[in-house]
Amino acid sequence: MRFPNTEATIIALAQKMISGFTNNPNFPTPPITPEQLQARLDTANSSSDAQVSTQAAAKQATDAKQADFDSLMTDMKTMLHYAEDTVHGDDSKLSELG
Repeated sequence: MRFPNTEATIIALAQKMISGFTNNPNFPTPPITPEQLQARLDTANSSSDAQVSTQAAAKQATDAKQADFDSLMTDMKTMLHYAEDTVHGDDSKLSELG
């Protein structure tokens, strides 16, 4: 049997192991109790849930930042077009703006 390599298959095996080791007379003293393995699985699941939430929040923050910069650039371009039109493209006057 090969050890699983995806989170879903690791979780599935952990659940089967917890069930299989619980009150099994063939394995009376495992080095880690089924209860300890369950606690570790619960912790891993909580960490996975936190990661998903954090990734979603990061994506929302990134999207919001991009939208804000898009709006900023649109406003800046509008102001620059206004300035160019107002001074009829006079570079010496436009240089005062940055």
